[in-house]
Amino acid sequence: MMSLKIALNIVSILSAMTSAYASSECVEGKTRHILYNKEVITNENYCYDLESGMLFSSDPCASDKVCMSKDLDSIDFKLSSTNFEIGSPGFKICDKYNGKPQIMDFWADNQWRPSSRCIFSDGSFIDNSSLSEKVNFLD
Repeated sequence: MMSLKIALNIVSILSAMTSAYASSECVEGKTRHILYNKEVITNENYCYDLESGMLFSSDPCASDKVCMSKDLDSIDFKLSSTNFEIGSPGFKICDKYNGKPQIMDFWADNQWRPSSRCIFSDGSFIDNSSLSEKVNFLD
């Protein structure tokens, strides 16, 4: 009975993520971040869903390419192990996935939208909130 409940929860989470991907808008847009105290604006292709807050790359994940941001295995993460460290849990999770965390904004609906993302070595990225959904929190 317990394994059935777990399976149903997993299906529910995957369905929510799949519907968020399906309802997202993909654009050739702009992102901005601060690098060495200077604003950097970059043209990028990305998909977003303002309702869920989801943001993910589209170019590195096109066609038959392997896409690190979509093919992430679940990892175990203990928040209590970071209690005395400075920094956001989202950035620490990104580090666990060997990604590069970044505070940034993306252009959507004629305005800048704040976000943070985890950039992987293949150039793909996903917002830190969506990344944390892939984590098995141990405490």
